[in-house]
Amino acid sequence: MENTHNAAIPCFSISALTDLARTPDTAPRLFSQELIARCDSEEQWFRFPCRIDAFIIGVGTEGETSVSFNLHEFKLKKDSIFIFTPKNVLQVNSQQYFKADVIAISPDFMRRINIDIKNMMPLFLKFVENPALTLTPEESRSMRGMIAQIERETRGPETHFSFDIVSGLIAATIYKVGDIMYHYLAEHPEGQNNSHNRAEEYFKQFTHLLGE
Repeated sequence: MENTHNAAIPCFSISALTDLARTPDTAPRLFSQELIARCDSEEQWFRFPCRIDAFIIGVGTEGETSVSFNLHEFKLKKDSIFIFTPKNVLQVNSQQYFKADVIAISPDFMRRINIDIKNMMPLFLKFVENPALTLTPEESRSMRGMIAQIERETRGPETHFSFDIVSGLIAATIYKVGDIMYHYLAEHPEGQNNSHNRAEEYFKQFTHLLGE
């Protein structure tokens, strides 16, 4: 756990999250200090406000819960996709049963992945007002399949191309999120009227974290 400017709100790095999730029979994983990929996760770590120094992409698989992201409350349920970015305040508000397939990526790892950030940013800015969207069954299966493949690769032995394989899968997952957002905006054009000021601030924060 790391300190933040606001001592009342703890900040978790990827390595801290890995330690929280570790059990005596947990096998070491590739990139364990930079990446967590887990299917059917139901850990209830965030009952109190905290900041997570990671990019988080998840897809609900069972149940329903509510979370606060920067003091705005959102519902997460089966077939909902959620995206949380580093250093923002996150809290799980509900005691309800909820499971999700989740990937958490450190900013350092993201910097090493070949992604066209400038092309993707306008899409990710659409998550400023609503970081949780409902997927079609096909989109949900596709996203879950990608996260599952990343998890399998991080469980395997390290090879000469391990980083290239995992980073390629993560890049494909992020571009898939972009496709989903294109589809969502086509179906919900009113969603393009988000707060310009919040989007501008979000853009500055995002590009700073990635060293752009």
